[in-house]
Amino acid sequence: MQTVVALPVCLHISCARGNASESKTYRSKYQLVFKDQSSERFAFQPDKNRRCHHITMKSGKSHRKKHFLINMIDRYIYALTILLGLCAVLVTGCPTTCTCLRKDSKEEVTCSSGGSLQTIISTLDTSTSYLEVISTTVNSLSPTDFSGITATNLKTLILRNCYISNIYDNSFELLSNVVNLNLTHNSISTISTNAFAGLTNLRSLDLSSNRISELGEQLLPLVHLQKLDLGENLLTDLNSGVFRTLTHLQTLTLNGNKLENLHGDGLKGLGSLKRLNLRHCDLTAIPSDLFANSRIVQILDIGFNRVVVLPSSEVFVQKSPYLNTLIADGNRIESLKRDQFSNMHMAKLCLAKNRIRQIQYGVFDHFDVQELDLSENVISSIHRNAFSQIALQLTKLNLAGNPLGAIPESCLNSLYRLQHLNLSMCALNHLDIDEFGKLQRLETLDLSRNRLQYTPQPVLDSFNRMSQVNIEQNAWHCDCHILPFRRWLSTSNVGNMYCSSLYSLDCRHPKCSSPPILAGQIIKLTDERDLKCEKVTERSPLKKSQVIGISVGCIICFTIIIAIIIVCIRHSQGKISLSCNDSQISSTEFGDKDRSTKPFHDPEVGSLDESDKSFVVRNFFHSMVPNPSAVSRGSPEMSRKELDVSHRSRSYSTLNSVGYNPMGRESAV
Repeated sequence: MQTVVALPVCLHISCARGNASESKTYRSKYQLVFKDQSSERFAFQPDKNRRCHHITMKSGKSHRKKHFLINMIDRYIYALTILLGLCAVLVTGCPTTCTCLRKDSKEEVTCSSGGSLQTIISTLDTSTSYLEVISTTVNSLSPTDFSGITATNLKTLILRNCYISNIYDNSFELLSNVVNLNLTHNSISTISTNAFAGLTNLRSLDLSSNRISELGEQLLPLVHLQKLDLGENLLTDLNSGVFRTLTHLQTLTLNGNKLENLHGDGLKGLGSLKRLNLRHCDLTAIPSDLFANSRIVQILDIGFNRVVVLPSSEVFVQKSPYLNTLIADGNRIESLKRDQFSNMHMAKLCLAKNRIRQIQYGVFDHFDVQELDLSENVISSIHRNAFSQIALQLTKLNLAGNPLGAIPESCLNSLYRLQHLNLSMCALNHLDIDEFGKLQRLETLDLSRNRLQYTPQPVLDSFNRMSQVNIEQNAWHCDCHILPFRRWLSTSNVGNMYCSSLYSLDCRHPKCSSPPILAGQIIKLTDERDLKCEKVTERSPLKKSQVIGISVGCIICFTIIIAIIIVCIRHSQGKISLSCNDSQISSTEFGDKDRSTKPFHDPEVGSLDESDKSFVVRNFFHSMVPNPSAVSRGSPEMSRKELDVSHRSRSYSTLNSVGYNPMGRESAV
């Protein structure tokens, strides 16, 4: 045991010579450290004012010995201080296996070296207000463990890692003044019904990290309890009415219990509840009746569950109108509906570590929030006006860990009240010239762990207005475009550069990542003559609007070209058909008709076999006009239709002259 004692000692020496006397007081300035103490008690009584301990030495000897005594004073002061300090420590009664510290006339005792709990309790000073016992084997708690307590003013009792498995009835009946009771990290599995009887002033109870599987009426005596932690136990359900007398409870923690079937009935009686913690509880949805008995909940933490869809805003507004903080990180939320948080007023909304892919327009309509955390999702698209509705109140925005690639155009311009912005690990490869120009109130900016190669001068000017800027671990390309950043690093403005690691030299002194010839060199120490560009062109890629405009223009041009080609093809085909003469037209028509007619099927024309070929050919040439050019041109008074009809009639008459019946043709041949 080690105790620090600062005890002033006054040594009063009186020397007498006849009727005359001289006296002088000396004050010790020693501060001693005792590493051990004996159990023996010394009969030493300090002054009532506890300011100084006096020892009087008298001498009737010759005045000449006065100086000798004074010269010996310093030799004795050290030994006397040790004796007096040891006596003072023994009077306070600090247990041998503990460390005691006095604060404001109250003793704080910490015991971590083993020993019996009963022995520790019985040797406490009456002024002890805080007792912490760590790693002492207790196994079970019963009334006898505290029967010898003298510290009637004990306010805080912590029994941590003590292997407690059972708590019997009335174990704490003598600890009526205890306000905080912490029994975390034990093996408690059984709690008797009246185990906490007598703790009439208890305000905080921590039973986390135990093996409690069921609750009955054990908590009912704690009518003044304000904070209860049942996290990391084996609870699977909450019986109706287990908290019915805890009308003053404000914070309930149920983290780490498998409460997938949780219902509002289990929270009956918690009308004053303001914070409800349900992290790692295997919830698949927020129960619709969760706030049926707790309408004034202000903070709801449902992090790291299996929630896929958040309830509509009507559920929160109607059943929990005072909710101002919703923590839903680590769930399986993939999308947010339009007006998801309509008419809600919140201090913080945390949706980090979900599966959200995009932020559409209207998601945050009619919503007031001061802090918005969307970090570590898979957001690749944000509507340019997605944040415009929350610009009035938003002061902190976290988009870290999303594959944005680039900051969506104009999506930050409306956030004129924004003070803290985190864009780290967003795969950003460039910054627009006026990216942060309208964020006049921005104080902290995190652009670390991106792929930035350059920083435009206007962006650097905006850095100067901020109190903290983090730009570590980027892919700086050292050519002529890095010159503004190099000049900025060489000025005194880099005092606002923030590093996540205090000893990271790469953060305070950014280095070139490319080209290979300059890789690894500190940017501000590079020779300006080495920072050259092969082409004097802007390396930053086009904006999305420019890409869309170019694409649309290309599509329109391609469509026009295709249309022109089609028109030309049709026009050329029209010219070819007009150059044909009438005989060709009629021949084509007859040819088509003949091809479409099956042998021996047409009753008018019929079919010719091989024996009739010569006869048909001879008569066909007899029917031809001697001057074909005249037929093709036609007489002025004859129309094309009349010419066509005349030509067909001649051909038909020629065929009829041969005979219609196939039998006749065969006989003719």
